[in-house]
Amino acid sequence: MIDSADEAEDVVDYIVVGGGTAGLAIARRLSDDPSVRVLVIEAGQSGEGAQKQIRQPNSIDYNALQSSELDWHYETAKQDNLNGRQLDFPLFKTLGGTSAGNDLIYLRQGRREADAMAMLAKKMGGLDSWSWEKIDGAMNSSVTYQAVAKNETSNSAAIAAGSITGKGPIMLTYPNASLAVEEIWFPALQEVHNTPLSRSPWQGDQVGGIIAPITVEKGTSLRSYSRSAYLDSVCDKRHNLQVLTTTTVTRIFFEDKASEPGHLRALGVECASSKGSRRNIITAKREVIVSAGVIGSPQLLQVSGIGPRPVLEERGIAVKKELSGVGQHLQDSLLVSLQFHVKKGVKLPSAKSVPGYADSALAILSLKDVLHTDAAAEDFITRADKLSTKYYNHNDTDGSVKLACLKTGSIQLHQLLTENATTGLSGQPKAAVLVKMKTANDLITFTISLQSPLSRGNVNIASSNPFDAPRIDPAYLSHPSDEELLIAGIEWARTLSSTKTFKKFLAKETSATSSVRGRKAWAKWFQEGAPGPNQPIKGSPVVPLRAGYQASSTNSLLAEEDGGVVGADFKVHGCSNLRVVDASVLPLAPSASLGAYVYGIAEMAAGMIHADRKCGKAEPVAECQYGEEDDDDGEEAE
Repeated sequence: MIDSADEAEDVVDYIVVGGGTAGLAIARRLSDDPSVRVLVIEAGQSGEGAQKQIRQPNSIDYNALQSSELDWHYETAKQDNLNGRQLDFPLFKTLGGTSAGNDLIYLRQGRREADAMAMLAKKMGGLDSWSWEKIDGAMNSSVTYQAVAKNETSNSAAIAAGSITGKGPIMLTYPNASLAVEEIWFPALQEVHNTPLSRSPWQGDQVGGIIAPITVEKGTSLRSYSRSAYLDSVCDKRHNLQVLTTTTVTRIFFEDKASEPGHLRALGVECASSKGSRRNIITAKREVIVSAGVIGSPQLLQVSGIGPRPVLEERGIAVKKELSGVGQHLQDSLLVSLQFHVKKGVKLPSAKSVPGYADSALAILSLKDVLHTDAAAEDFITRADKLSTKYYNHNDTDGSVKLACLKTGSIQLHQLLTENATTGLSGQPKAAVLVKMKTANDLITFTISLQSPLSRGNVNIASSNPFDAPRIDPAYLSHPSDEELLIAGIEWARTLSSTKTFKKFLAKETSATSSVRGRKAWAKWFQEGAPGPNQPIKGSPVVPLRAGYQASSTNSLLAEEDGGVVGADFKVHGCSNLRVVDASVLPLAPSASLGAYVYGIAEMAAGMIHADRKCGKAEPVAECQYGEEDDDDGEEAE
């Protein structure tokens, strides 16, 4: 690893922008070929001095790195439907990115939503590149399940052991304490309208109750994340792989004119260690791969001249390629927490006291599960469909972006959330709500989040300076149906807490919202009573309302005319050798842990890049000629 651009090679085959979850996975796979040279450029630190916070089991929640020097310190724009409040939007600025500070849970998406992605990809000539079989195979390539003998009698562990068959770098397992909650969780779920056990969560049928495995190493109980798994074992051994930290890519350079229409070529990148430091230029002979995340990737495209024309021109940026969808279509969900004290004498596992423990008891709920009947679910879809037409058409966005919202919103309602898809997609419906149980000494907390939000936000640069934070607006609850469904999920969790099973353990609800009941009361609480950013419940570390940590879709994989940014091969529309590979490309928010999905698409992308090189589609340029406007290597930044 190096921390100065002066030490980096001036010319490489592949530049990977961002050393996060996807970036390190791609770099590892590309550098498997010793004939190519790969450079990763990461804005954050290596994380070497924070390995205790990152890897030890008592630091397995988002709080471990949040507000530290390894946090980007982002916050949302004022949220109209939360009475103008701004919420912290934690993303981690270190090698490994979000995988260095997520909640460790490993959960894959359902078969039906994977096949919906494949349907969108086929429109762009993707054939079966995004089918369930392909993405499932890619996810298997990224992980290894480590069985633990003591857990063999566990239903959850048995299902995982028989289904997760890969031999990849990320380690998965079930620490004993994680499975101790089975005797509580599954019987309680059965009492709430017979919520079933998830039948085969690793083979596409995820709806139901599950104790999920977590990304830790068996034996050491240390976090297994992108840096430790994909990078550390090869970084000092491979002379064709360099990792440059504490360096921000300030823009991507392009040839002056496309060699042929629609084939703008990226020549390389400009980078710097700080706003006022000298800029360095590094050439990419083959490709530039942007893996800077759901916020960083659209920001880099926009400052480089790729994005919505009004946004770029207002900030004085020359338009290289107009793509209205860059930074738009943002999807994320709020997390609402309900907290309960347990009865005196009840002992619970705790992330702070049990090695390798993580809270992974999940209820993955379909629309019918949350609303209790087929009729109620279909009524919801009918109402949401009518509201969507008005909501998306009145959204203050470009016409193609409106089309993207209408298209993906329709897919969500009529092909994914419904029990019976209109296009013949197979498998269970997509999860609508996720309820997670968290234990900590004498407290049990239920967190509720949407898995298919209909609200659409955006990320746009605030200025032409890449060191200025962009404006992040998730537009939480701006689609009225999101509020309705989130409240239904909260009431479902309350019903769960009042089952006979939980009554044996729970004393009383101590949430700030314990007296809030019914949709009108909750709607008023969101508008008037919801706490500010990361304001905890009095006398407790629990935050009752926060950002959902599942943001996606700001560079959506859709046709250009539908407001899309990348094609089925991850290439930016109109560019011949520029790809985006991270959560920003997912056009539909996944019902999965985002890390699991991102590892999978990184494996897919690396395979596509290898295939292109083998068949001669990615021949290196002999020499890169930078135009005068781009040739400022060595100049001081203004």
